[in-house]
Amino acid sequence: ATSQGLETTGGHWSSSCSECEVGSAWIGVILAFPSQVACVDIEQPSDALQSTSVVILESWEGSSWSVKGRFLGINSGEKLRLTAAWEQPKADMRYRVLSLTSPVAGWAVAELHFYAGIECAMEVLGSSISSAGEAPSFLAFDGLPSTFW
Repeated sequence: ATSQGLETTGGHWSSSCSECEVGSAWIGVILAFPSQVACVDIEQPSDALQSTSVVILESWEGSSWSVKGRFLGINSGEKLRLTAAWEQPKADMRYRVLSLTSPVAGWAVAELHFYAGIECAMEVLGSSISSAGEAPSFLAFDGLPSTFW
């Protein structure tokens, strides 16, 4: 099914492209309050055709995205806690996780959560954003691994 140009399959959100150009599929958050994100929980579907093995965490610097962390060897079908090894990140309002591979069936994410510290104890809240528009990327933040962005 398609909703406002977004591909949805089985209750999850997928990027609107298949075999997306590297760096074109992304999902993120617009924070309700300025905060620092130093940890991300992510879960992709078990289908490797809808998963990526490499992501980067970026923050919006006012006119461009800035890389805050790079994560290699991301597995399909399991919840992962990605902590960034950077000191004193700026308290920005936008962060995203960017796929650096091109999943054949488009990239899908079951769950994604952003945290204010590397211990992943304080989740930061906001509105979802993605490369495929606004809805239904919220499905990656709903706490239900059975629904996907």
